[in-house]
Amino acid sequence: MRPSSASLDLTRRRFLQLCGGAAALTAAPRGLALGGSSSYRVGVGRDLDAYAATTRATVASQDWAGLNLAGKTVVIKPNLVIPAPPTSGGVTDPESVRALADLALADGATHVFITEGEGGATHFGPCGYTPLGGYAGGKVTLLDARVSSHSLYPVPGGLTYGQLWQRDFVMDPNVVFISAAKLKTHLEGHVTLSMKNLVGLLPSLEYPASPPYWPRFSMHHRGLHQAIVDMNIVRPVDFAVVEGIWGMEGPGPLAGNPILAQTVLAGSNAVAVDRLALHVMGMPQHEVKHLSYASRAGLGPCGLGEIQALGDALVPLAFSRPATTPPIEPPRAFPSSFDPGAGGETCLVSWYGESVDRSIQVVEAWDDDPTVTLVRDLAPTESRNPGFELIRWDGRGNDGSLVAPGRYAIHVTAASVDAVGLLPPPAYALAWVDVTHA
Repeated sequence: MRPSSASLDLTRRRFLQLCGGAAALTAAPRGLALGGSSSYRVGVGRDLDAYAATTRATVASQDWAGLNLAGKTVVIKPNLVIPAPPTSGGVTDPESVRALADLALADGATHVFITEGEGGATHFGPCGYTPLGGYAGGKVTLLDARVSSHSLYPVPGGLTYGQLWQRDFVMDPNVVFISAAKLKTHLEGHVTLSMKNLVGLLPSLEYPASPPYWPRFSMHHRGLHQAIVDMNIVRPVDFAVVEGIWGMEGPGPLAGNPILAQTVLAGSNAVAVDRLALHVMGMPQHEVKHLSYASRAGLGPCGLGEIQALGDALVPLAFSRPATTPPIEPPRAFPSSFDPGAGGETCLVSWYGESVDRSIQVVEAWDDDPTVTLVRDLAPTESRNPGFELIRWDGRGNDGSLVAPGRYAIHVTAASVDAVGLLPPPAYALAWVDVTHA
């Protein structure tokens, strides 16, 4: 039986019931080491009840206590991208979020904000979140992130951005940030889990609509997998949850089909949680590029061998996969800085995992302005076979003159040769090149 929505906190008796009894808190946890050394822990909760599964997964992870929540503010970001109930597989179950709120308040958090940005902020009601507004004696608030301020924050080692716009309240050092994501597929990102869940919080005013609405150089257009890593560098989540009582398979994140998975995963490392979620979905680890890039950036494990699953037994499924964007790698420039006035040039190396119709452009782009200026059509749209491609840029624009000193983006667009209209969507990636003049 679920706790009453009117309850103000999590009773000890209910807490012990959800964790499988008092022995679950004192005995050594059951664990499944998926490979060799297990540096990262992920809790697993399996139940038809999202509240129970989330509580068990959170406690099993052994990471919750390390958040030291006493006296802190907690911000929970669910995925509410469509106005639908959680049984649709498209949105985070409000009972999962309520479990996190109860756990936070029980550990001394002063307030819990449940927040969504553009689109999702208008879906609190249809997604079943209205009872959480003012919950726990007013200690829980539904927050429309659109009304909050945002600022530019640096991205150390960013892949596509040097700075990113982010909501100021999330960046507060006294805030504990929880990504409460959904277990579902995605046409461009392959999956949308705890790392990608951060996209919904960013101000769309600064990252306007994606192609075909060129010249807007939105986050997707810069290279979604690269941008996801940048978001998680700017503001890593303190705790990640992927709720999959009902997940979504097929053409997610909006039009997929619900699939009963009865699983919640939780832990302090978003990369580890998302990698285990891929395992549950039956998807190959290497196909989700942002997880590979995140691992290279030192944000989390490189594979399942570094993850220990604790708590309930894992039950891997076989999610139907969408027709996704073609696999490509961001171009690399050798050298990444050159002086065309002295006869210098750069060699650009791109890689395509399947046959694509690709184009390559040199553009000027900025972190604080969505405007894009086309500098050079370096390679017009044409079909390319899988493998590497090398193209040189001599530092000249379309008019044949040398470009001014500055930073330029080498932008690759690769569409599947089997695409029908915009499905599957094209893949995008970029690299930065510095042009100097002596």
